[in-house]
Amino acid sequence: MANKINRLIDRISQKRAMKRWQRFAGAANGLELDRLRKLRSRARNLKRPLDDLIHIADSRLMLPLIGADAIQSPLHS
Repeated sequence: MANKINRLIDRISQKRAMKRWQRFAGAANGLELDRLRKLRSRARNLKRPLDDLIHIADSRLMLPLIGADAIQSPLHS
């Protein structure tokens, strides 16, 4: 039960953070340069682990499957 609650809280938190970054992106043209620099720095700090995750996921998902289910046999055979 606690795991479900944690996942729900995580999804809500992620959705709120995404909306906040979308607002920042929409307002970027009108922001003061000092504020823009700070936001850029925060965005880069968020981007690094995301890029790492995407790189690892892409490389792992391109590998062929290993095991009995690796090659799918035709239907009804």
